[in-house]
Amino acid sequence: MALLKSILTGLAASIKRLLGRLRGMGPSRLPNGYSEFTAFYQRVITNYQLPDNESFKHAVAVAVMQLSPTTDKAPDSYFASVIRKAMANQVAYSVIEEIRANEKAAQQKAKKEPIDVTPAASAS
Repeated sequence: MALLKSILTGLAASIKRLLGRLRGMGPSRLPNGYSEFTAFYQRVITNYQLPDNESFKHAVAVAVMQLSPTTDKAPDSYFASVIRKAMANQVAYSVIEEIRANEKAAQQKAKKEPIDVTPAASAS
């Protein structure tokens, strides 16, 4: 009985997310007020199963601000794409930082190693 209940609960959650995604394909009114923004952001991350953190919330807020001045509606799927792009940017930035750190360490190591200035022996 408990197994059936957990299966039905999971199924209901999946159906709810699917309906939210379908609704998110069409334009919805942009949030006006902090509580509306919070509900809007939670709806996007829940329906599209995205992680919730401050940098992604910031990315969505910036995306809202960058819409044209006459835009008052936008699809939730657009903001889900913004979050996915922010995720990709974070990974790419981490890779770049790792490469830079490795290059800097190699340069520091090269500076510390003595340079051999003895002339090569001639083959005569």
